[in-house]
Amino acid sequence: MSSISSGVFGRDGLLGLDSTYFDLVFSVREALEVSAQCFQLHRFSELVARRSVSHSLLVLLVLNCWSSLLLHRLFRGRLALGRVACLTIDLALNMVASMALPMIVFLPYALMFDVETFSLPVEVLYNDVMSTTLVLENRAVFALSWADGVSKLIPHIATLSTLRSLRVVFLEARTSTVRPSHQAAHDIVPGSAVGKPTKQQRISHTPLTRRLLNALPSVLHLAFVVLSVVIIVLHTRAFATRGRDSIEGCKQAVHPWFGSTYTCAIYEYNCYRRGVDSPPEDVLESLDRDSLVVLIFTHCPSLRVPRAIRRFPRLLGLQIWNATLVQWTADASIDAAIHSWMTYLVLARVNMTTLPDGMLQPLPDMLLDIELSVTNLTALPDDLHERWHDLTVLYIEHAQLSEFPRALLHLAVDDLSLCGQQIETIPALAGLTHSYFVLTLAGNPLRALPATIQPEVTFGFVVLDDTLLSSAPLWLLDQVLIELNLHGTPLCLNATHEATSLVDQRLARACEARALTADGRFPLALATGLRQP
Repeated sequence: MSSISSGVFGRDGLLGLDSTYFDLVFSVREALEVSAQCFQLHRFSELVARRSVSHSLLVLLVLNCWSSLLLHRLFRGRLALGRVACLTIDLALNMVASMALPMIVFLPYALMFDVETFSLPVEVLYNDVMSTTLVLENRAVFALSWADGVSKLIPHIATLSTLRSLRVVFLEARTSTVRPSHQAAHDIVPGSAVGKPTKQQRISHTPLTRRLLNALPSVLHLAFVVLSVVIIVLHTRAFATRGRDSIEGCKQAVHPWFGSTYTCAIYEYNCYRRGVDSPPEDVLESLDRDSLVVLIFTHCPSLRVPRAIRRFPRLLGLQIWNATLVQWTADASIDAAIHSWMTYLVLARVNMTTLPDGMLQPLPDMLLDIELSVTNLTALPDDLHERWHDLTVLYIEHAQLSEFPRALLHLAVDDLSLCGQQIETIPALAGLTHSYFVLTLAGNPLRALPATIQPEVTFGFVVLDDTLLSSAPLWLLDQVLIELNLHGTPLCLNATHEATSLVDQRLARACEARALTADGRFPLALATGLRQP
């Protein structure tokens, strides 16, 4: 391994400073780095709205394209110093582009993360711009495909290679400063100056091959300069074009190089502001299909969801706020094949008595978060578990359900909230076969729970605040593993508060504090403030 390492990274190795092929190898490596940076800059232009981030990456790319040419001319005749300068500047540019800039993007979100709740602040998650920016910027930072991963890995490999090569130089320089003056002549390699290969290093080439090897770095330098000019033109055009145009309802624009229409990432259609009852069918035609990631319909008295929502394959989320849902047909549905990026669906303050056909088609695999707040749903389809896959989050709050939906007994959900319904008893819960991390039944006129449930069923958190429970079955104490909340129940109001047993102590803790506001798990008050007409 030592001989292999020396043959690659040693001063006389393929990647070493004394290599006959240094200029060629360095130019090829730069070509790979520039290609990777172009790929990343293109991705950032599609995903990142912050101008400062995209402009910084552009500057780094241009510097990388021009640096080797400028250094080659600046250090003409000083080969050793020029090679060290090339490696050092290449190292600095790579580290800024592949380490510093991603950390600048990622670190603010990492600092926001609450390790106790294992989540980000609600104010971030339910703010259209902040939550979308978070998702898109982190998609840009982390590798999502093989091509993306390789393009992110190339600068790191180049950085390691450069560090190894420079390490050899610095170690030899340090050794030479302490070498005794009476060192034997045979310990000194003649002609060991940087850039002057020893006799053993010289390899015979035909004149044509030699000319090609000498010309290739210059050709690549010229190609880098031309490429940088092309990228500057594309980048400037993308920002200038989208900067001049404007479209009502766009809350955040992105700047892809090849966007054909208006490249809006977050689009809100507010019927009240436009003086209409429902958006026209062609309202979304002006939006770039590959740029839109969040679509919002608000304040629509007679909402008919347009079929054009199926034009947008990169849709992350769909929201409907304060609307009467008149029509959402299957031909305008969320589609598993089309909307493969989709992760959440939110309907709040929506007048609908049943789930529309547009929500009852097979869900995209990544759609794991469905939140319905303040609707007049009276029931869920009995076959909902056959139409939907298992979910991470399902909130159906402040509706008119009078019983625990049977379909939910067969639909595995990590975090289920049926807050603010009309449910008085839940006999079906005895047949539950899957566990919940969070089960919220707060705000129901719930009078009784089953005496027993399946012993393998467990809960992380159970929230029963403001129900009418006057007693607690033993499983509620034994099978709730983290926290039980019973604040505001007759059981707590009539308690003596004298904890004489372990059961009494657990009940006392469950009665102490309210787990939720009256809104439920969905932050209705916060969302209302963000959704003013």
